[in-house]
Amino acid sequence: MTTSAFDAINGLEQINNSGSPEGIVEYKLKSVFKNYSLYARHWPVASPKAIAIIIHGAGEHCGRYDEMASLLNKESIYAFANDHIGHGRSDGEKLCLDKFETYTDDCHKHLLLVQERFPDLKVFCIGHSLITELGIIGTYYSYSMGGLIAVDLAVKIPKAFAGVVLISPCLAIAPEAASFFTIMAMKVISFFLPKMQINRIDAKFVSRDEKEVESYNTDPLVWHGGLRAHFCKEVYDAVCKITKISKSIEWPYLVMHGDQDKLCEISGSESFHNAARSSDKTYKRYEGFYHALHKEPVDSRKIIFEDLLKWINDRMD
Repeated sequence: MTTSAFDAINGLEQINNSGSPEGIVEYKLKSVFKNYSLYARHWPVASPKAIAIIIHGAGEHCGRYDEMASLLNKESIYAFANDHIGHGRSDGEKLCLDKFETYTDDCHKHLLLVQERFPDLKVFCIGHSLITELGIIGTYYSYSMGGLIAVDLAVKIPKAFAGVVLISPCLAIAPEAASFFTIMAMKVISFFLPKMQINRIDAKFVSRDEKEVESYNTDPLVWHGGLRAHFCKEVYDAVCKITKISKSIEWPYLVMHGDQDKLCEISGSESFHNAARSSDKTYKRYEGFYHALHKEPVDSRKIIFEDLLKWINDRMD
């Protein structure tokens, strides 16, 4: 029996939304945390050759990846994503969480449900995010969470992916933010004031495209407040975990990073790439590019999408 990409998916509840964009199917699924409801967005194709989970980052939502998903569809790739707890249309107080692994486990659950539909297709993972900053006593931490979740997921299920794409991932903490004093201050604030909001991002560093900056600033589903203190502590711990095990990574990956990224340490991508022992690893550094590579000016993002799609296509057969 042939399986249609538009059949129901067990474990996902389709949302009847007459306002859904054409070609997009919206679902709900249950989080691993307290059965919270998560919003999910699927970009199906009739005869998929592969599937790709897209993982968004801190403060944003999966609806910001429509353009990327549309291009994946043109390559016959079924794309899907979900809003994390406390993000976008999902349940939960904004940017509040119990532990970082909840994000990873929710993405894993979503992936397994889609894999049940397409058990014979190769799977790709694409992780990126927008940034918010934590300021403690004059020091700033920048977090690109989607890429970090993607790495954590691939570490958890290393045999699952034909390839992992990391766009401006957070794989290092700025040296000036990593002193013993500032780390201890963060942990103390996280313990006593876990929901405390810290600094907000200056969106002008997200992209060189003014229209994209305006879109980010006016998007009602983007969280425009500060990061919660406990959120920052959990992400910091996750970065430390990945840094320690990067030498053991053997799965195929593509890391993409702009050299003018002022929101996420490019040195983390370089160190990760140098340490990983994968036999199929690629690192691309883009001169003059800002943080959100897929939201850069049209001519620049064209380069990004061409590189991303070529890398995936080379691993689909």
